[in-house]
Amino acid sequence: MGGEALYRQDEKVRHFFGMLDGHVFLPTQLVNDGIAHLRTLAPEALIPVVDYFDAMYVTGTYRTVMSGGKMRSRAVPTRFPPSAWNVHTSTINGDVRTNNVCES
Repeated sequence: MGGEALYRQDEKVRHFFGMLDGHVFLPTQLVNDGIAHLRTLAPEALIPVVDYFDAMYVTGTYRTVMSGGKMRSRAVPTRFPPSAWNVHTSTINGDVRTNNVCES
């Protein structure tokens, strides 16, 4: 079953994506804990989605590099860190919740 059909037909999948979307409202310091918790709740088929979200928006990834004839892992920071997309403080303060000037 494709992702869109799964989303439409399975309430648990829709709820999962709602929780994933809800990370924008967590305090920034709790986003890592939120992802760890979500990973424990995710259906097996959605673990790759959690991995992708974590790599792109939360903790980043690791790359294997050769250095001095040895293989090492190098941390690659997330492309879009929580500070760029998190709206917890803005929501609490009643500020705009977008970083898109056209929408604010």
